[in-house]
Amino acid sequence: MSIDLILLTLASFVGSIISGITGIGGGMLLMGFMSPIISPPQLIPTHGAVQLVSNINRTILHFRYFNKRVAGLYFIGACIGAYFGTLFQISLSKATLGFCIGAYILKSLWINFNKINILNFLLDHIGILGAISTILSLFIGVTGPLVHTHLLKQKYENRFAFIGTEGFCAGTTHLFKILVYTSWGVSILPQMHLIIPMIFATILGSYVGKQLLGKLNEKYFRLIIKWLLTFLGLKLVITSILSWI
Repeated sequence: MSIDLILLTLASFVGSIISGITGIGGGMLLMGFMSPIISPPQLIPTHGAVQLVSNINRTILHFRYFNKRVAGLYFIGACIGAYFGTLFQISLSKATLGFCIGAYILKSLWINFNKINILNFLLDHIGILGAISTILSLFIGVTGPLVHTHLLKQKYENRFAFIGTEGFCAGTTHLFKILVYTSWGVSILPQMHLIIPMIFATILGSYVGKQLLGKLNEKYFRLIIKWLLTFLGLKLVITSILSWI
């Protein structure tokens, strides 16, 4: 067993636990470990394949709670986004996209505008957000914080409903991301020796995360999500600015 396989399997397990508790952060952690190991053309769809299974598993674990209306609207939007994603490629750099997403996250969490503007309308409508998130995921790989920022504004029965709904939305994005890359002629088959162990690790991590989630207080759960999103938003903004300097 290679060192790369061991590292990616452990990263998948830990990332899945993190996502199982907070619904966010695990995908970005895994992307960080995969970037130096897997070549750019196959990186995003390979990451998507592992995350797809992780999110499906998380959705199944919390299926009785998740918000079907939000999930349905997001799925429709993701379908539309995937279709347009096959037709064109975004010319913006990864840094520019990262900065925009990070700025939006911080704005939504900490700055309240009384006036309704077009940005709020577009990104606060879950269907349109599904389309935008899916398109962006084709080029930056991870758009979880963008979706989380919207989902955090919704009212849920409990934290299990939040995690289950997020799992469905994220899984939908990963599914269409894989389909679009397949239409572009990019195959993940050469990476199956890495994908299969990583998938088993994410399944195990999801179950561990569920057990830990049950021990969290609802109030502290939302507080953790908010500050974790703030950290990720700042990271995106700062990393993008540093890349421009």
